[in-house]
Amino acid sequence: MDGMHPPERYAATSCLSDSRLDDSAALSVRVDEGPTDWYHGVPGHGFVGTHAIRFDGTASSGMHHALLHDVDVIIDESTELSYVIGYRLDDDLRYAGGHSAVDVVLDDGTRASGHGVVDQLGYQLDPVAQGVSKAMYPHQWNLRRIHLGSLAGRRAVAVELAWDATPGLDVTGWVDRIRLGDPVDRVRTRPVDWVITTRGTLSNGRFSRGNNLPATAWPNGFAFFTPVTDARTLRWVYSWADHNDDQNRTRLQALAVSHQPSPWMGDRLVFQVMPQSTSLAPTADPTARSIAFDHDHELARPHHYRVELEPDDDGPAVAELIPTDHTVAVRITFTGPTGRFVLDNATADGRCDVAPDGTITGWTHCIPGPRAEGAGPMFVYGRFDASADTVTVTATGRLSDGAGPDVACFVDLASNSGPLTAVLRLGTSFLSVEQARRNLELEQGTPGAERDVEDLCVAAAAAWDERLAALEVDGELVNDEARTTVASHLYRLNLYPNSGHENVGTADEPRWVHASPLLPAGEHTDTRTGSVVVDGKFYVNNGFWDTYRTAWPLYSLLYPRLAADLVEGFLQHYREAGWIPRWSSPGFADCMVGTSSDIAFADALVKDVEVDAETAYLAAVRNATVATDDTRVGRKSLDQAIFLGWTPVEEPEGMSWSIDGYI
Repeated sequence: MDGMHPPERYAATSCLSDSRLDDSAALSVRVDEGPTDWYHGVPGHGFVGTHAIRFDGTASSGMHHALLHDVDVIIDESTELSYVIGYRLDDDLRYAGGHSAVDVVLDDGTRASGHGVVDQLGYQLDPVAQGVSKAMYPHQWNLRRIHLGSLAGRRAVAVELAWDATPGLDVTGWVDRIRLGDPVDRVRTRPVDWVITTRGTLSNGRFSRGNNLPATAWPNGFAFFTPVTDARTLRWVYSWADHNDDQNRTRLQALAVSHQPSPWMGDRLVFQVMPQSTSLAPTADPTARSIAFDHDHELARPHHYRVELEPDDDGPAVAELIPTDHTVAVRITFTGPTGRFVLDNATADGRCDVAPDGTITGWTHCIPGPRAEGAGPMFVYGRFDASADTVTVTATGRLSDGAGPDVACFVDLASNSGPLTAVLRLGTSFLSVEQARRNLELEQGTPGAERDVEDLCVAAAAAWDERLAALEVDGELVNDEARTTVASHLYRLNLYPNSGHENVGTADEPRWVHASPLLPAGEHTDTRTGSVVVDGKFYVNNGFWDTYRTAWPLYSLLYPRLAADLVEGFLQHYREAGWIPRWSSPGFADCMVGTSSDIAFADALVKDVEVDAETAYLAAVRNATVATDDTRVGRKSLDQAIFLGWTPVEEPEGMSWSIDGYI
C-alpha cells in the first residue's frame, strides 16, 4: 500500500447509511469487527481501525448497489475516490468477490463508473470490469484509487457499493478507508520523489507481496537503515500491519542498521536505536518502548525516512533517517527540552558502551543461522551533535531488559533552549571500532565540522536521482501509479548487491579493503575483527538464480560501469576462496540451484561490459567440471551428472539442477 492518504481514520460506524439505492435483498452491508482470516493484518480488525464495512451478496443475477455515504462534493480536476476492499474465496476457490467496487453517484442519477473512469491500474471502475481484470487479491486488502478529474464540475451526492452477481455465487467481503476528495500526495519534482520504499511491506510468510523492508540507504550501499515494527525478529522486521496493536495502530519499536537480503535469508548484524521520553523509566523492552504512528504520516524515500510519532507523553515527535554509504544520521525531534536514546540489537550477541560524553562504541553479531555463515561482527561508533551551548548529555547507563545485558544502553540529552532536536551520527564497519569512526568522519565530517544533515539528505537524493534517471517514463497511458511503480522497482534493483568494502585510505586517495567472510577467521575482540582483511572491493547479498535473468541483464543495459564493478566484486570471491557463491549472504550459502553467475557474467561480457573475462571463464569452468563435497558451492551430484548428462533425481531438486546446468 502506498501510505499516502491523509491522517483522519475512517470510522465505518459513523458513515454507513441504513438505506439502499435499490430494494433488492441480494446485497446487504453492515459494520462488523472486520475479517478474521486475511493473510495480512490484525484478525478481526479493519484496515485502519477496529471495524470495517462488511458486504454479503446472495446468489442471483444482475447488478446490485448499496448506499454507504450521503455526500455533497463538487468534483474538480484533482478529486479522487480511494478505498480498500477485499473478499473471501468460496470453498471452490472461485472469484465472485472480485466483481465488486465502490462507486460515486452523481446528481443526475448516473454513476462515475458509467463515465469511463479507471483505477490506478488502468481498469474500469465498474464491478464487471473489476472482476474480469482479476486484479483483486482474495483474503487481503486491495487499494483502489480513481482519479475523477474528467468529471470536473459535476456534483457527487452519494458513495455506494456495487456488486455484479452475474457469476451466480454468494460472496462476502469488506471495504474500508473510503475517501472522496483531494489526494494528499506530496509534491514530486525529481526522480527520487516517485519512490515509495514501503511498497511490498504488506507481506509475510503466509502470502508474499514483495517481502521488502523500507530501506533508506546509499545505492549499493554498505548498510541499510530502516524503521522496525518487530525488534526481536531477523525476518519481517517491518510490517505494514501484521505487528499492529489491539487498536490496529502500527508501532515503531526501533530504527535499525540492517543487512537483510530478504526475510527468507534473514537479517544480520543489526544495531538498533529508539527514542524515548525521559519522563518514563529507561527501557529496552521493544513493546514497552514502542510508539504508535500512522502510515499517512510517513515519508518513505530512498534518501530520507521520516515519521511523525504519537507519543503517550512528553516524548519524541518526529524520527528521521538520512543515509550515507557506511553511516547514518538519526535525527529525533522531541516535544519537550529533554529526550532519550536507547541502543541495543535484535539478539543478545553484541556489546554497547556509552561514555559520559555520549560517545557510543560496540559491536553486534546477531545472525539468522547457517545462511549467514562467514559474517563477522559489525562495529559501531556514534556521537551526538552536542555542545554545552545547545545540547548536553545528562545521563548514561546500561539496561537489563534489552536483547542482552551487555547490549542495551541509554543516553539522556537536554536542550538549553526550547524543544530538543538531537542528531546521532552513527558509523559502521566490519573491520573495527576505529574504522567505524573513520567511516563516520570520511562521510559526515569530523567533530565540530560535521556536514549539515540537510546536505547529507541532498547528496543521497542526488545519488538516487542518477540511478533512477536511467529510465524515463512518459506517454498518454502513464499515470502516477506507473511512475511510482517504475521508480520503486529501480530503487529496489539498485539496493543490491551491497558493498562489503571500506576505505582505509583518504577521500582523495581511497584504499579499499574488506573483512573476508570466505576465509577462516581468527578471534574477534570487542574492538577489532578476527576476519582476514583483504585488499580490493567486494560485493555481497545476491542470489544468482534469482537475479541472473532479471537484475543482472538490467545492470548491464542501464549501468554498464556499475555492472563491471559488481562483476569484479564477485570475481573477488573466486580469487579468495575458489568459487563464486550461488547465494552470498555474505559468505557461501547452501540454497538455490545452478551456478548462474556463469550466465550473468557471460551476458555482461557480450553486452560489452568491461569484465575480467579470463577469471570469469575460469570460475565458470570450475563450476562445470569440479565436483566438491562442500554443498554451498558448485553443482550438486556433478560427479554423476557430468557423465550421465543429467542430475540424478535422487539429488533433491535434481530436475532443476539439470535444467540450470544445461543453461
